[in-house]
Amino acid sequence: MGCRLSSSLQARPCLPDPWSFLWGKPITSRLLSLPAGIHFRKLTLTWYHEEDLSLTMGLVEECSHTLESLDINHTVRCASIWYLRPNIQLNSVVKLGSASIDLSKAARLKDVAFRAKSQSVKWITMALHTITPEHRDLRQISIYVHLDSTTTRVGANIRQTIGEQTSGQWLNLDRLLARFWESRSIRPKVIWMAPKVGKRAMRNCIGCLLPVITMRGLIDLE
Repeated sequence: MGCRLSSSLQARPCLPDPWSFLWGKPITSRLLSLPAGIHFRKLTLTWYHEEDLSLTMGLVEECSHTLESLDINHTVRCASIWYLRPNIQLNSVVKLGSASIDLSKAARLKDVAFRAKSQSVKWITMALHTITPEHRDLRQISIYVHLDSTTTRVGANIRQTIGEQTSGQWLNLDRLLARFWESRSIRPKVIWMAPKVGKRAMRNCIGCLLPVITMRGLIDLE
């Protein structure tokens, strides 16, 4: 799992300088075993393997009293290496299947971002379903959409292109995001990660994938 961790000076865990005992070893596991605990305010994570889910859950639970921002990049790559860069960026590259995360304990979250590198968004809906009334500070939900130019060229026929099952996942997400507006006045932000796709084609595709929030004007497109 790749992750970039941020905290204030007051919230940084006390570690021996210069973190020499962490080099070349499973960093996330070592962080979770620190006796003083960890207290990061922001986690930026990349999932490459299903075991990264349990590591993510461990990080979120350990930082549940301080965590305000969470950014998850769900991707697929192959390799297996762990290392720690001098800028305190944790990296591990392995394989990843489908998984989701329980955010119920991270009640201080202010913003969450989901980066879907595939057409499937079920994991995003599952994660958002774990948001509870205790998440009183949550103000922003961002979803980064990565669909290739071949898929987006079909425009209004995108549902047929991605298939009934995947299309159903988007519609479920659409209805859930509409409820977030109704209950919390949160306008989801959708960032289209396909620079070669025109704005009109982008809006047509998003309108098909997320019809309710699009027609009601409850979405910010970028």
